[in-house]
Amino acid sequence: MTVLALMLITSVLIVKSCAFKATLSQGDDPAMYTHESITLNGVDRAAAKFLTSTGQFNTTKTDHDDIVREYFGTDTKGYHEYQNRAHQFATAVMNVYKVQKNNPDYTVNSERIRDADAVVKSTRLEIAAILSEGRLSDASVGQLIDKVGTCLMVLQSFYSNTNWVEMMVNGGESFLNFGTLTPFNLSVAESGTDTCRNCDDRFANGCKNNLLVHDRLTSGYLYGQLYYPKPVANPRATEGKCSHGGPDDTGKNNTATGGINKETPDWTRSPHAHLHNMAGLTAVRATESFFMDKVTGLLKDVSRDVVQEIFKLNRTERQVPYLGLALDISASMVTDISSLKHEIVGILSAVMGTDNAPGKYVLSTFAGQANLTNVVTTTDPNEFIRLLNGLTFVPKTSCPTYVMSGIRAAIKACTPHSTVYVATDVDAKDNNLMSTVMEEATEKHISLKFLLTGSCS
Repeated sequence: MTVLALMLITSVLIVKSCAFKATLSQGDDPAMYTHESITLNGVDRAAAKFLTSTGQFNTTKTDHDDIVREYFGTDTKGYHEYQNRAHQFATAVMNVYKVQKNNPDYTVNSERIRDADAVVKSTRLEIAAILSEGRLSDASVGQLIDKVGTCLMVLQSFYSNTNWVEMMVNGGESFLNFGTLTPFNLSVAESGTDTCRNCDDRFANGCKNNLLVHDRLTSGYLYGQLYYPKPVANPRATEGKCSHGGPDDTGKNNTATGGINKETPDWTRSPHAHLHNMAGLTAVRATESFFMDKVTGLLKDVSRDVVQEIFKLNRTERQVPYLGLALDISASMVTDISSLKHEIVGILSAVMGTDNAPGKYVLSTFAGQANLTNVVTTTDPNEFIRLLNGLTFVPKTSCPTYVMSGIRAAIKACTPHSTVYVATDVDAKDNNLMSTVMEEATEKHISLKFLLTGSCS
């Protein structure tokens, strides 16, 4: 990690907490949601959704991280560039956190919810102007990332600091109208409306039921921010505007005492810590939707090439498919091998010296004993033919052979999108592995083609 990166993280860590924490610090729960982890997770989900929903990449995987990893495959350089881009987005969010920590228009405190929505809307219009350029220069991409950082900082803070999560019946659904170019369609508590009752944050769950409003949005007031102090309540009153809460909020001792923030899973810092995980997951989903929602997403009408550049989804290494042959070397195959060789040579001749030439040639041999399954690979097609000519056939000890084991060995040795030819004249002794073979072939997008089949009967 560079000295500059360390200085940035250190400077972020000393900022008092005003939303989700910027990044993990020593002693924190590693499972805690932070602006950094929410952004990285959200970008992963958005990238995976782009790849699968646009037909760029077909996969049986469902986990977003698995999808992106499979997409890059052995292209470690391309995957590293993608990860760097995701961290650039996260750094942009943390930079906004550092600069705007005292402005509730960015942290969505002090019931500045419509104002925060306006910040995102106006920034999205600036991003739209950048995207209208078509192909983006490096400078334009940098500007876009910084402006996305502003949007995501506000968007994610919405779920930490407002009562949206508490209002949800089932939980986990993002409020897609917030920060989009569509009208803001939820009520916000008026200045004279009490939104919280006093609660005792010295005890776990002491503020669990302190909210008074459940049909409109509110957020807590944080001491030291702009637009503080919160509206003054009668000193003897037990109800008033919500506090943000936590050890950095010295105003939490004024009515309404306690707070409603969900920024950590630690009740000593977050009066609504019991909802931290729900708030974090919802912020992740909102981050994904910010980019890729089919109705409100920032990139929904942007060309594929530009989206790929924004996320750095350009593979730097072409994964060349292999050609595999899973061959039964039982003695009964001796009479068939001559015609098989002729067919295989024809297949090789059709691709040798062309753009479709395999990266490697894989020969997987099998017979009636499990320990006879063997795999050899070569980059030389002539060597592959010599291997075929030099085969030693095994006397048949039983009719069924380990066909599925031979196919699995070939699949394992091949890259995704390869073709594996299969030749045997008998049944499979390990037919119980058929479903596994099909799953593994499908997962790697490997085509199985049978040159010869047969049965023991």
